[in-house]
Amino acid sequence: MMQEASGTSCPAGAKETPDTVYRREAMSRVSLAMSTGVKDVDRDGSADSVQFTIVCHDYDGDVFKCPGQVDLELAAIQDSGVIKTVAHWQMEPDRLRTTWKASLISSGYQVIVPMPTLEQSKKWKGIVRFTTLDG
Repeated sequence: MMQEASGTSCPAGAKETPDTVYRREAMSRVSLAMSTGVKDVDRDGSADSVQFTIVCHDYDGDVFKCPGQVDLELAAIQDSGVIKTVAHWQMEPDRLRTTWKASLISSGYQVIVPMPTLEQSKKWKGIVRFTTLDG
């Protein structure tokens, strides 16, 4: 059902469609859910993938499906404290939209990428840069 927008940035009398409901003022932050980490997708006993569960929050702290593009990085934190990027992936909005998962436990974009060949490190860091459709 479409309703007339009031108190929004739409012109008077304009109707919003599901594709235009998003406005940049709606997003306050992006986080990685606890399910982010290495995965054994082929179930052979060793990690072969990295899962990033990306969660967009509005200004009330609620999770919502915000359209956009993501740049993902996996970085190793060396014993010396130096952070070294070991892999980078990018996902365009149309592809990202297909990764949305919603459940009682968590909701977000669940992006699974192949595990790069990694050097030994005790600590890893997942980094996400989320770019909304309006930049």
